[in-house]
Amino acid sequence: MKDVSPTIEKNVVAPKSVLFALKIMRLYEQLCSTGTDRLLATHLLQSGTSIGTLVREAELTESKPEFLDLINMALKDAQTAARCLLLLKEGDYIHSLEYDKLNADCDEITTLLTEIIDQLQ
Repeated sequence: MKDVSPTIEKNVVAPKSVLFALKIMRLYEQLCSTGTDRLLATHLLQSGTSIGTLVREAELTESKPEFLDLINMALKDAQTAARCLLLLKEGDYIHSLEYDKLNADCDEITTLLTEIIDQLQ
Protein backbone atom coordinates (compact mmCIF):
# COMPACT_ATOMS: atom_id res chain seq x y z
CA MET A 1 0.00 0.00 0.00
CA LYS A 2 1.30 3.46 -0.85
CA ASP A 3 1.84 5.96 1.96
CA VAL A 4 1.89 3.38 4.73
CA SER A 5 3.47 3.79 8.12
CA PRO A 6 7.25 4.10 8.47
CA THR A 7 7.33 0.79 10.34
CA ILE A 8 6.00 -1.08 7.33
CA GLU A 9 8.03 0.98 4.83
CA LYS A 10 11.22 -0.01 6.62
CA ASN A 11 9.94 -3.58 6.60
CA VAL A 12 10.59 -3.93 10.32
CA VAL A 13 7.70 -6.22 11.15
CA ALA A 14 8.04 -8.68 8.26
CA PRO A 15 11.51 -10.09 9.08
CA LYS A 16 10.72 -10.24 12.80
CA SER A 17 7.50 -12.13 12.10
CA VAL A 18 9.36 -14.62 9.89
CA LEU A 19 11.94 -15.32 12.61
CA PHE A 20 9.16 -15.65 15.16
CA ALA A 21 7.30 -18.09 12.90
CA LEU A 22 10.43 -20.22 12.51
CA LYS A 23 10.87 -20.36 16.28
CA ILE A 24 7.22 -21.31 16.71
CA MET A 25 7.57 -24.06 14.09
CA ARG A 26 10.55 -25.51 15.99
CA LEU A 27 8.63 -25.33 19.25
CA TYR A 28 5.65 -27.04 17.63
CA GLU A 29 7.85 -29.93 16.47
CA GLN A 30 9.33 -30.19 19.97
CA LEU A 31 5.91 -30.16 21.62
CA CYS A 32 4.52 -32.80 19.26
CA SER A 33 7.51 -35.06 19.83
CA THR A 34 6.97 -34.92 23.60
CA GLY A 35 3.26 -35.72 23.43
CA THR A 36 2.03 -32.27 24.44
CA ASP A 37 -1.62 -31.44 23.84
CA ARG A 38 -1.74 -31.14 20.06
CA LEU A 39 -4.73 -28.81 20.06
CA LEU A 40 -2.90 -26.05 21.92
CA ALA A 41 0.32 -26.67 19.98
CA THR A 42 -1.57 -26.46 16.68
CA HIS A 43 -3.34 -23.28 17.77
CA LEU A 44 0.05 -21.74 18.59
CA LEU A 45 1.43 -22.85 15.23
CA GLN A 46 -1.48 -21.31 13.34
CA SER A 47 -1.44 -17.99 15.16
CA GLY A 48 2.35 -17.69 15.33
CA THR A 49 2.91 -18.35 11.64
CA SER A 50 0.01 -16.31 10.25
CA ILE A 51 1.32 -12.98 11.55
CA GLY A 52 3.89 -12.65 8.77
CA THR A 53 1.41 -13.77 6.13
CA LEU A 54 -1.04 -11.09 7.16
CA VAL A 55 1.66 -8.42 7.26
CA ARG A 56 2.74 -9.40 3.74
CA GLU A 57 -0.86 -9.28 2.51
CA ALA A 58 -1.21 -5.84 4.08
CA GLU A 59 1.89 -4.61 2.26
CA LEU A 60 0.31 -5.63 -1.04
CA THR A 61 -3.12 -4.13 -0.48
CA GLU A 62 -4.40 -1.10 -2.33
CA SER A 63 -6.61 0.52 0.31
CA LYS A 64 -6.00 1.91 3.77
CA PRO A 65 -9.08 0.22 5.33
CA GLU A 66 -8.02 -3.18 4.00
CA PHE A 67 -4.46 -2.55 5.17
CA LEU A 68 -5.67 -1.73 8.68
CA ASP A 69 -7.96 -4.78 8.75
CA LEU A 70 -5.05 -7.07 7.89
CA ILE A 71 -2.71 -5.45 10.42
CA ASN A 72 -5.43 -5.75 13.07
CA MET A 73 -5.80 -9.45 12.23
CA ALA A 74 -2.02 -9.88 12.56
CA LEU A 75 -2.18 -8.14 15.94
CA LYS A 76 -4.96 -10.46 17.08
CA ASP A 77 -2.88 -13.49 16.04
CA ALA A 78 0.14 -12.12 17.91
CA GLN A 79 -2.00 -11.75 21.03
CA THR A 80 -3.34 -15.29 20.57
CA ALA A 81 0.20 -16.64 20.20
CA ALA A 82 1.21 -14.86 23.41
CA ARG A 83 -1.74 -16.42 25.24
CA CYS A 84 -0.86 -19.90 23.94
CA LEU A 85 2.74 -19.44 25.06
CA LEU A 86 1.57 -18.42 28.52
CA LEU A 87 -0.66 -21.48 28.78
CA LEU A 88 2.21 -23.74 27.71
CA LYS A 89 4.47 -22.18 30.33
CA GLU A 90 1.89 -22.33 33.10
CA GLY A 91 1.12 -25.94 32.17
CA ASP A 92 4.84 -26.78 32.44
CA TYR A 93 5.06 -27.73 28.76
CA ILE A 94 7.86 -25.22 28.12
CA HIS A 95 10.55 -23.83 30.41
CA SER A 96 10.35 -20.28 31.69
CA LEU A 97 13.52 -19.27 29.83
CA GLU A 98 12.11 -20.47 26.50
CA TYR A 99 8.83 -18.72 27.26
CA ASP A 100 10.63 -15.49 28.15
CA LYS A 101 12.51 -15.42 24.84
CA LEU A 102 9.49 -16.22 22.69
CA ASN A 103 7.22 -13.91 24.63
CA ALA A 104 9.70 -11.04 24.24
CA ASP A 105 9.70 -11.60 20.47
CA CYS A 106 5.90 -11.70 20.44
CA ASP A 107 5.68 -8.54 22.57
CA GLU A 108 7.99 -6.72 20.17
CA ILE A 109 5.86 -7.70 17.18
CA THR A 110 2.70 -6.71 19.07
CA THR A 111 4.21 -3.31 19.87
CA LEU A 112 5.21 -2.72 16.25
CA LEU A 113 1.78 -3.69 14.95
CA THR A 114 0.10 -1.47 17.50
CA GLU A 115 2.31 1.45 16.45
CA ILE A 116 1.34 0.94 12.82
CA ILE A 117 -2.36 0.94 13.70
CA ASP A 118 -2.00 4.04 15.91
CA GLN A 119 -0.11 5.91 13.19
CA LEU A 120 -2.78 5.26 10.58
CA GLN A 121 -5.91 5.90 12.59
